[in-house]
Amino acid sequence: MASLLWLPGAWLLGGHRIVDWAETGTLGEHDSFVVGAIFVNLIVAFAAGLAAGAAVRSLGKNLESKPARALAWTGIFDPPTAWEALWERALEGEWAAVEITLKSGERFHGLFDSNSVVGLSPGPRYLFFDKEYDRNENEELEVKETDGIYIDASEVTSVRVEHVQLPGER
Repeated sequence: MASLLWLPGAWLLGGHRIVDWAETGTLGEHDSFVVGAIFVNLIVAFAAGLAAGAAVRSLGKNLESKPARALAWTGIFDPPTAWEALWERALEGEWAAVEITLKSGERFHGLFDSNSVVGLSPGPRYLFFDKEYDRNENEELEVKETDGIYIDASEVTSVRVEHVQLPGER
């Protein structure tokens, strides 16, 4: 959306001249203008992003203000859900043993590591593990490499996460 709003600005800041020069074959004669136009477009977009971020941060401190209430429908001030909070905490550790229970009652034991993927808001929510685990008679993890386990989050009824140290690691 922001890009669509920026296109007219880029056009006015020299885009139309660049197109005209390209059509007449004289673009090479205007290298400094082209570089300058690109630079200005990048700087203006960067500054606009910084200003928008600062404005949202400021509005977030006073949610009762009219501008904040006007933007509230976007969800920009909503706190993270339990799903996001869970996986952000799981990411704090290097490894996490995860027990997933599905609506069907089926249970999966996945090892959440740097190769695992979790879908967070605003995108679809899902889990992908490339390692499964079981516990042996000494309650130590036994890791099994797999082709992957994909779990749609809408099928999940519970998640249990335990930060673990894998055998042989310190």
